[in-house]
Amino acid sequence: MNDSTGESTASHEGEIMTKEPCHICRRPTPTAQIHTFGACRRCLTRNVAKIKARRAATVKTRFHLTPA
Repeated sequence: MNDSTGESTASHEGEIMTKEPCHICRRPTPTAQIHTFGACRRCLTRNVAKIKARRAATVKTRFHLTPA
């Protein structure tokens, strides 16, 4: 199906193209490509070790901050 501009409406039907900044490189990335840690796919593959270390640190502090 084509709309009045001549573009196909079927390809993006029901898909909202919003962009978020990646938490590491700050590039605007489509929300569908933002992964678990708020990082884009590019940064996620490059910085897996850094992200894992950061996640481990936040998990440790989260457990230490909970009242006994």
